[in-house]
Amino acid sequence: MTEQIVLGPYKGYKAAIYWSAEDKVFLGHVNIEQDYLPIMGYTKKEAEADFYLTIMDYLAFCKRVGKIPEKPIPLIQQDMLFIGQTKNGFSEIKVKRQLQED
Repeated sequence: MTEQIVLGPYKGYKAAIYWSAEDKVFLGHVNIEQDYLPIMGYTKKEAEADFYLTIMDYLAFCKRVGKIPEKPIPLIQQDMLFIGQTKNGFSEIKVKRQLQED
């Protein structure tokens, strides 16, 4: 897995994206617990634009159907989540390299 790029915050929401070499696209999602809001772009700039549009569309949709939008995970928890994912990814790479050397 490649390094994650954090987008936001925008209206309290953040997203994590990563480059998918297989799909040749940046993929990710907004960090909320219940609803799934995917992010995609062929460039970082496209993915960032998609992030903003996704949040605006989500909030507009919720208003239109009378749904209370899911609150974003508190920013401090989102930051801890991103740090943990990054460290876990780094640790995974280090372990794989060590196993290959043995």
